Amino acid sequence: MSQEGQAATVPEEEVEVELAEIAKACIAALTATSISKFIATPIERVKLILQTQDANPTIASGAVARYQGFGGTLARIASEQGVTSLWRGTLGSVVASLFSTHTFNRAFAGLFTSILPCFDRETQFWPFFGVSMLSGSLAGALSLLVVYPLDFARTRLC
Repeated sequence: MSQEGQAATVPEEEVEVELAEIAKACIAALTATSISKFIATPIERVKLILQTQDANPTIASGAVARYQGFGGTLARIASEQGVTSLWRGTLGSVVASLFSTHTFNRAFAGLFTSILPCFDRETQFWPFFGVSMLSGSLAGALSLLVVYPLDFARTRLC
């Protein structure tokens, strides 16, 4: 409180500067994420093809040869589908990384903690522990509910 009994306010210029700094940080994080995902997408694509080839009916029936190893799969994709196909699924990968399980888990844990009853950690440890476990569990379940479809869609794009 200020001397006149009114709440202190933050000057509008400081708020604009803070928002500009937050926006710059978000843009920098988005750029770094996009670049790293772009570089790693061919590796992810090869990994997903190797992991899911048994579910491919043409490979399982023997009509198409199985993929063999990382280098062989990389070369085969590039020759059969073109080099640019190695980056198929990049958008899904970038979107999934922006909406990561960890990010949602932190956000949802705060939400559930504010909704559930509060207990003192020192005097009511077990109720506090139970509410913390419940809020963390609900947050984890909800974050997976949001992120899992993105991961599934990315797997299906490959």
